[in-house]
Amino acid sequence: MLRDQGKDISLKLTGNPSPQLQSEINRQGLTDHITWTGWLKQEDLPAFYQGLDVFVIPSFQEGLNIAGLQAMASGVPVVSTRCGGPEDYVIDNETGRLVGFDASEMATAVSDIDRGSRDTRPIRRECPQVCRRPFQP
Repeated sequence: MLRDQGKDISLKLTGNPSPQLQSEINRQGLTDHITWTGWLKQEDLPAFYQGLDVFVIPSFQEGLNIAGLQAMASGVPVVSTRCGGPEDYVIDNETGRLVGFDASEMATAVSDIDRGSRDTRPIRRECPQVCRRPFQP
């Protein structure tokens, strides 16, 4: 959706794609826009997160979602659907954005946070601070 709008955006994913997923990526012509890192060791995760502009959680239902917290602890804003756990730590326009289950709403939020579109330093500074605060439901 964002690429259709002329945005220079790519995905960086951990793990390895299944043959079916790789086939669909090829069919959609997205091979040059998706990077797979393979499975990462725990000690490699901070560098992975710090290389991201935004971390996206497009789930229908989530518990805590440790990966979202790890991204924020690394200074990366999170865009998440309102799916449970991330609603406890993603603070709209402070540490990222919470969105509904609409793809265009998600795309707009990702685009708004993209480093190239505005100064994200305040959000990036706030993310680790929120992770250090005591949890208060």
